[in-house]
Amino acid sequence: ATMASSPPSPPQQTSLYFRPLLYSERLRRLLNRWSPYGVMVTHAQAQASVAIVKDSQFATTEETKTAKRIYEVAVHPVLDQPIPSIYRFGSFFPATLTTSLLLATTHKPALAFAAHLLFQSHSAGMRYCNYSDTSRPLDQNLMMNAFIASSAAACGIGSGAILLYRKFPKLRGVATVVPHLALSCAGAISTYMNNQADLEEGVVVADAYGRICGVSHEAARIGVYRAMWIQAVVIPGCALLAPMAFTRYVIFPRLTASNNFVQLPIAISAAVVCGVVGLTPAMVALVDPQIGVAAASLEAHCTEYAQTLGVAPSDKLYSSRLLY
Repeated sequence: ATMASSPPSPPQQTSLYFRPLLYSERLRRLLNRWSPYGVMVTHAQAQASVAIVKDSQFATTEETKTAKRIYEVAVHPVLDQPIPSIYRFGSFFPATLTTSLLLATTHKPALAFAAHLLFQSHSAGMRYCNYSDTSRPLDQNLMMNAFIASSAAACGIGSGAILLYRKFPKLRGVATVVPHLALSCAGAISTYMNNQADLEEGVVVADAYGRICGVSHEAARIGVYRAMWIQAVVIPGCALLAPMAFTRYVIFPRLTASNNFVQLPIAISAAVVCGVVGLTPAMVALVDPQIGVAAASLEAHCTEYAQTLGVAPSDKLYSSRLLY
């Protein structure tokens, strides 16, 4: 006689519930995340929000609602401590706008070097101050190495290219794409290096109801590549390449024809503002923050366990990592 196989143990549950997100929901989530409102919240307001969120017994409904909004944009979700204003997610627009304006208007290697270093320093600071992965400790050495590598790439390409087409004027035709290329390389390097742990150890995957189905290296790889796509292609392309291309091929010819170069700085600034504040979130929102992959495309142990929960091979399992 053979022993009957024991039933699978009850599945563990994540705190996430996965469902299809409409484009409008994704865009709203991004705009809330990047809203400069978070930067304007004071340290005292952030601390007060923690007290109300933890115990709202004596707060009004409106006070509780306001406290929750402040908590989401200004307080570390694990440590319950206010995040420095300059490194909150709401600083994305001001930092990106400043960097893009500098890179779109400068022809000086030193200023390009400083702009790229400023942007990479801010990105590293945001990653450090907002780190909230409770499954593994923060690897400060890895983060520092990623910062050094991405800064070297951005500063080297950005300022080096200006020196190069000073010496070889015929190369000025590529000036439009060089700042974008510098940011793209830096974004790809930083994202890849800072996600090494996920690539090596895998990420937890769960079904649409949050029931954990295992750890997957394939889901980690897909998630990191999508994050690289956002950081290395979409954001630099929308915030920098598109405004510079629009300025060069649309605005500049029109101002040249009317001999009205006084408005050129205003036109460049307006194009960059539209690219950073409008085009960037609109295009990033096209990418679903939830990383869903057909169960059959993942490792066998994930697929098999998912089937015991009634998940079909064609149904999606979701990474516990969200892109935004």
